[in-house]
Amino acid sequence: MISPTTKILTPCGEVFITLFPKAGKLGHRERIFRILSNACGKTVSEGDMVVNADYPRPFFPEQDFDANWTHSGDICALAYSFDAMVGLDLEFFRRNRQSLAERFFCEEEVLHLRNVPQFDKEFFRLWCRKEAYYKCHGGDFFAGSLRRSMLPDVIDSVYLQDLHAPRLAPELIGTEDVAMCLAVELA
Repeated sequence: MISPTTKILTPCGEVFITLFPKAGKLGHRERIFRILSNACGKTVSEGDMVVNADYPRPFFPEQDFDANWTHSGDICALAYSFDAMVGLDLEFFRRNRQSLAERFFCEEEVLHLRNVPQFDKEFFRLWCRKEAYYKCHGGDFFAGSLRRSMLPDVIDSVYLQDLHAPRLAPELIGTEDVAMCLAVELA
């Protein structure tokens, strides 16, 4: 089952998001390329994708779109845009992440987390923002995105938008214990 594609209007243009069950490593990639092919009206395959060792995210240099995907548990999510660079992250909550926040997050975020009633929800909201920002903008995850505050909705030229995954795919995600973030930047 693949959820209907959702169009999201962002300050950088339209972004399309689809969620579906992850069916083995090759299974989810085949679905991703099928969705991208349908969106483009032409075949998109693994051969069209380039991964640069300095910036490990998929690029499609011969295509006129940007795409990024993520998975957590048995759910995969795909974002693509013909207007902007995109980064996407999805995380199902796991408990007791205080030590990770104390160790890796910036001081502003740690102080923020100490004052929120739902620590897990806010921790994973910030974590998804860090991952989505990195996937969209690049740089060094551990020295850059991880230690940088992701509390603002705009960082540099990247717009961060928290998404409500259960609303996007209620048939696939039956819990509120999930965070999802989309990052977009003009291409």
